[in-house]
Amino acid sequence: MCATPVEQAFDLLLQLSPLPVSNRVVVVDLGDTNAAGNPWTRADTARLLTIIAAAGPDVVALDIVLSSNCDVNADNAAIAAAISHVPTTLG
Repeated sequence: MCATPVEQAFDLLLQLSPLPVSNRVVVVDLGDTNAAGNPWTRADTARLLTIIAAAGPDVVALDIVLSSNCDVNADNAAIAAAISHVPTTLG
């Protein structure tokens, strides 16, 4: 999946705009592919959430769409387990 022109413009704007530095807020912006260049999967999301939860954040806010493949399976269970270890808000 390729980024839309609006997403590309927003990414460029973020790169060009100086942002205040804070150790209180960390934003993880996921692309369409993982580090190996493969499409981002629910298993990847679960692994990332597990790592983030282990770092002990006060809260994790997720702005993702998980509208397909909602059956009970190992990947969905792993996401649920990961977010059960840290206060999480879903958007």
